[in-house]
Amino acid sequence: MEKIGVMVCGHGSRDPEAIGEFKAVALGIAQRLPQYPADYGFLEFAKPIIREGLDRLRAGGARR
Repeated sequence: MEKIGVMVCGHGSRDPEAIGEFKAVALGIAQRLPQYPADYGFLEFAKPIIREGLDRLRAGGARR
């Protein structure tokens, strides 16, 4: 059975408070779904980008 990962994607912002709020939401999702590896990334204007989050999930063994 393939390991399922959860990727939380955000648009991104130049506002540090907005970035912090999104990170808090992503971490909350990860805490509520402890059976799945979870990570996050942004489309633009903030780091990490979506590809980096997907790469971390893949490095952790997630395949779906």
